[in-house]
Amino acid sequence: MRWSRLKTLIEGRFAASLHRRVQLRVTSYRHAHDGEGRGWITLDRKEIFDASTIRHYGAFSELNSALQEQGLGSTKAHRRARAQLEAEGVYTEWTFWEALEEYLDLSIVSALSSTNVLHRALAMIDRRLGQRRFRALRLRREDHSLVRQLYRARGLAEEWLREGDDEVAA
Repeated sequence: MRWSRLKTLIEGRFAASLHRRVQLRVTSYRHAHDGEGRGWITLDRKEIFDASTIRHYGAFSELNSALQEQGLGSTKAHRRARAQLEAEGVYTEWTFWEALEEYLDLSIVSALSSTNVLHRALAMIDRRLGQRRFRALRLRREDHSLVRQLYRARGLAEEWLREGDDEVAA
């Protein structure tokens, strides 16, 4: 799917209160090896999430090598390294793009319960998330900062949270 179409579909799901405030972006660096690039999310024009292939390649490469040394085959090590980094909220441009494409096929319930950081974060600002379900959500301290930031932005924009509210459960 072309980026412009994917961006339109995802941003079209945003709650009206955050429609222009949250934006998805990608770029490719022509002179980088294989045209690698990055994806990022902004809130009020401030970058709040970075999915940089170049920046995170080193972490992926080290983890992949360590897993191969433990006796895993290269394909299995590759998959496990990728899954582990995604669980920590570390994405490359391509895994960012894939997560966005996967999000299009998820129900709001599936997105909220997903282990994928981007799926959960986007669910916080999805127009399908209503006030009752939003108020029933309980974030944990270990939730990724992107999930917490978008939860807070949605709550404040919809006036479901007040400025001093603590949204994190113990």
